[in-house]
Amino acid sequence: MTRSWQLLLATLSMFSVAGCSSCRDGKFVAEMIAKESTVDRDFGRAPDAWSPAQAGDRFEMGDGVRTGAQAHATLALPRRARLLIKGNTVVHFKHSLDGTAPSDQIEVQHGELTIETGALDLGVSTSHGVVKLTRETSVRMRAEQEKTHFDVMIGRVEYTRDGATQTAQTGDGFDLDVLSVSVERVEKEPAPFAATVQPSAELQPSAKAVTEKPEATSGTIALDKLTFQDPPPTSIVTLPAGESAVIHDPAPPSAVRMTFSDCPELGVVEFDRGNGRFDALRVRGTGEVRARIPRGAFKYRLRCARAGRVQTSSVRTGRLTVMIDAATRPLPLAPVTITADADGRRYTVSYQNRLPIITLRWPDAPHANRYRLLVQPDKGSQISVESGRSSITLEPGRVGEGLHQFWFETGDKKRSERGLLQVSFDYAARTAYLTSPSEGASTQERRARFAGGTLSGSTVQVQGAPMKLDAQGRFTSNIEVPADVGGAYVRVQHPSTGIHYYVRHLR
Repeated sequence: MTRSWQLLLATLSMFSVAGCSSCRDGKFVAEMIAKESTVDRDFGRAPDAWSPAQAGDRFEMGDGVRTGAQAHATLALPRRARLLIKGNTVVHFKHSLDGTAPSDQIEVQHGELTIETGALDLGVSTSHGVVKLTRETSVRMRAEQEKTHFDVMIGRVEYTRDGATQTAQTGDGFDLDVLSVSVERVEKEPAPFAATVQPSAELQPSAKAVTEKPEATSGTIALDKLTFQDPPPTSIVTLPAGESAVIHDPAPPSAVRMTFSDCPELGVVEFDRGNGRFDALRVRGTGEVRARIPRGAFKYRLRCARAGRVQTSSVRTGRLTVMIDAATRPLPLAPVTITADADGRRYTVSYQNRLPIITLRWPDAPHANRYRLLVQPDKGSQISVESGRSSITLEPGRVGEGLHQFWFETGDKKRSERGLLQVSFDYAARTAYLTSPSEGASTQERRARFAGGTLSGSTVQVQGAPMKLDAQGRFTSNIEVPADVGGAYVRVQHPSTGIHYYVRHLR
């Protein structure tokens, strides 16, 4: 199959196929688990001979998928990885194009898709080398004639630029084209966050960065050789040094206060925007520091100083991501539903808030007075349910997250085929929303009503005070807003999505 040299061919290298039920015979590399509208497929033995595709179709090396203008398709890969393919997209499972990359690849001829890595480390191979996607990462990519654009929605991506390794994290975007690599910050918030895009201040260092040259004998550097940002007079968000979090701010830069007790005299906190030099922003203080952090993703470190010199070793490290996000769109309250048949196929369902409602069926079941459903998770105890029907619905939470085998039996020992059901948390899910107060609202006698909701299983604090959640994950609190702060925050922590701060600027 020939293509113009101007066409960027992005290939997704699958480093492992272990754990994929549709790959258990060593031939299949993916399975179509959902489709809408016109979706076609071809076969490696007859490239570009397209025929209608159906849910349940399996793909070998050399096979391809093509979506129509208003169509989309979802393909399951090994170990919870998925491809969510949008309209007007062509994807082929190909062998190595250059002879040096791994033999199992996906070629994106053109179009747009989202890659969810699940429990895999995946790589996108381009003319600039392999772009590495770590586990539990979600990336949206769009392949055009002259470039491919990447948006990192959740997780971390590594790529090479000018011989040096660069990192893109949640909220970052970058382009790969046939001539060069350029990196940009995403100008709109990455899905799944709802945001009002506003101009934001970029980082403005107070002076040129100084390359550190610590004395070999002492392992320290003089403070007067470093440049520091002037701290903001007040801060809205307060967090401990060493914490990693995402800050949802309708109008960055975010005024952040970071506390610590590791340094008896002075602490220096430095931020790195991806070059490994920790010179993007530097602040200092005793017991705490305050900084204006612009939109973007940063690594940071805390180092201690004494007698005018700062140690080269770090005592705390973490990551902070600031994104433009007003967080006003409510989370889904109703659980998703799925119907899966005990027919030897694998089914996958992702949930955002509540575990799904699951109906399991035995198609073409023989007549029997009683049927017994058995569900065996990869971890945990077996579930057994009896019914007079060969279709059984399990309420939310009865089947937990993970991979499950299921089958039916009758009293006279007849047995269905085994089905596979993968229940996965959607790591691209939004974590919380605020219905009150609105951004920029006026307080009443320095008090404000904070209300919203969050994912099930989260813990919530408003200005550091724990909140009680109702059965739907909603909370409400009337809090006092200090006159000199100019806002307040909600802190949400979830076992899967981590720590998130939601900011409101108030008058």
